[in-house]
Amino acid sequence: HELLDDRARAEIRARLQALQEQRQEAETTRDHGRAEALCSEEESLLEALRRATGLGGRSRRTSSAAERARINVTRTLRGAIRTIGDEVPTLGAYLDRHIETGRTCRYEPDPVAPLHFDLD
Repeated sequence: HELLDDRARAEIRARLQALQEQRQEAETTRDHGRAEALCSEEESLLEALRRATGLGGRSRRTSSAAERARINVTRTLRGAIRTIGDEVPTLGAYLDRHIETGRTCRYEPDPVAPLHFDLD
């Protein structure tokens, strides 16, 4: 999904053109308050356009809801493992090595050295 489609970009550009014309008119008539407000709106639209476009003015794409969820789960899980590692470093290191994230999350125990912790 694009952040801004062709129609939205065209509408923003048309609005920017109108704002520039209105601002010039306000400056000509020395309506400084109106000119300042129009300039502020123009700057806001330009900033939104910059955030929504990449190199060469191409529209940036949003990630899918599933991709955002995957990233958030991975980030949360890795944060929890770091927190565990702060308290029990060997457990944190073990979990970091044996929990895989990506399209799915999976715990793959070490077949050679199974995990045995005494958590009193």
